[in-house]
Amino acid sequence: MSPALFVYNSTIPCADIRHGKDMFELKLRQLLETEGFIRTRDAREAEIFYHPACLVDAFFRFRPTGWWRNDIRQLTRTAESKQIERAVLSDIRMLGYGHKPHIVNALRCFSEKPMAGEHAATNAVFPVLWGSRRFLRFCSEAVGGAINQDRSIHMPYCPASPAPNLLTNQARPIRILFLGSNVTKGAAYSRRAVLDALQRTNGSVLLLRSRAHGINASSLDVMRQAVYTLCPEGDTPDSERIYHALSRGSVPVLNSAFQPPGFADWSKFSVRIRVDPGTGALVLPTGVHQAALQYNAQMNARTFECELDNPYFRRYVALSVMRLATHAAVTTARREARKHHN
Repeated sequence: MSPALFVYNSTIPCADIRHGKDMFELKLRQLLETEGFIRTRDAREAEIFYHPACLVDAFFRFRPTGWWRNDIRQLTRTAESKQIERAVLSDIRMLGYGHKPHIVNALRCFSEKPMAGEHAATNAVFPVLWGSRRFLRFCSEAVGGAINQDRSIHMPYCPASPAPNLLTNQARPIRILFLGSNVTKGAAYSRRAVLDALQRTNGSVLLLRSRAHGINASSLDVMRQAVYTLCPEGDTPDSERIYHALSRGSVPVLNSAFQPPGFADWSKFSVRIRVDPGTGALVLPTGVHQAALQYNAQMNARTFECELDNPYFRRYVALSVMRLATHAAVTTARREARKHHN
């Protein structure tokens, strides 16, 4: 049985500053405000609460300049980020149920390891909503080890538009594709090693694009010609590229740190990056295994669309909210039992 969820009204807009990358905030708001889903309009009946403020979008609009290089103790928050956090906390205080479990939108998921560097600085932009452990979260990026599933709901990069129509027998002349950037100077990561392996792989195509110019929808259609799409780690293990590939029926080749949101069985339509130590080329399935991966990738082209009529999306959100509500209830019961015992 689904928990009763109360959804706050929010005046903080989704401005889509990253051009569809944080669509989960808008799509969640639409789903969780739907009548007959898991929402209750009576806060007295609610077991868990959700404030739909688009905090991730706001973070990228109002983060401090050079935030990733700052010591947290020296980070100067912008007036806008302070105002947004105050507004959300005021909504919660005015309703009067702040003692009950609350979910907010966040960039990073809770993980088994403490966040450091730029990831810790991210939380410091909203020090109460993100920097404390008071709030549960819907989140789009998993860094720092295994996700804490009792406090986080890991969301995909929801495709900004529906998947194009696919033909199951469509010819794919490119064996493996990489479309993106290889940032090395001034970045905390480099894709050089894995891109070198790509270029040693038969049937590979490397299309480098600068981060400044970005990648538009028409350029993404080249993925419809690729059996596999290479999805190496960047700033984080999560990448839009993974979902762009799937929506075009291309099998994503995932980096080892990526933690897939549990919409479906990823082993059926994705593989992990492996390099042959002898040849230095990427190791990719062939024959029957490749055919099965291709078929399942095309069958799951719409699985990760965050739309009201997508049963995978609805089921994942409902079960995840239930998981968080159940854990919060158990934690509260144990706390009360310890009080009574003492």
